Amino acid sequence: IANGVDVEKFSPGESQLRTRLGIPRDAFVVTLARRLYEKNGVLYLARAFAQLDHPGLHLIVAGDGSERQAFEQIIRDAGKQEQLHMLGGVANSDMPDLYRASNLSVLPSLLEATSIAGLEAMACGLPLVGTRVGGIPAILRHDDNGLLVEPRRPDQLAQAIQTLAADPSLCARMGARSRQRAVEEFSWQAIAGRTLHAYQQLR
Repeated sequence: IANGVDVEKFSPGESQLRTRLGIPRDAFVVTLARRLYEKNGVLYLARAFAQLDHPGLHLIVAGDGSERQAFEQIIRDAGKQEQLHMLGGVANSDMPDLYRASNLSVLPSLLEATSIAGLEAMACGLPLVGTRVGGIPAILRHDDNGLLVEPRRPDQLAQAIQTLAADPSLCARMGARSRQRAVEEFSWQAIAGRTLHAYQQLR
């Protein structure tokens, strides 16, 4: 039985975060909500972002950790520091506002259970780009609510992000599927139903 998500707290809606960060309304915003440690594969995303030639692309990072300096250096070396927004640790109560300001959430992990951050992004109506590891394929169906790539492949991460940034209608369709799947399969009501059924099977 997977983790669940509060689909009322995490839901699509308006956000003022772009205005506060100086991000244009028509920008394509990618969010990374991860601790910046090796197991989360964050440097592979930094390398992917460095490859992308898309002036309207912005990356918001909610998280901190031992790889932060290296992450920022990769972006600076690519001359894309103006497109990077490092927020550090963000309270969970503020995360819906972050997701609502975004177009896409990325899970570049090397090791993962059922990603709570992924579920929260889905509930807010975002498509996912994630690696084919651990529990990520359990929440991310390729070509349905996002795109799966192989771990440690910044080229594949970059291509997946570019695919969604270049096709707003595809991005919107996948985001709608994310929300639908979050409500139907990963809401706490759905998780409670599965838990009850498991106990009933043991009677």
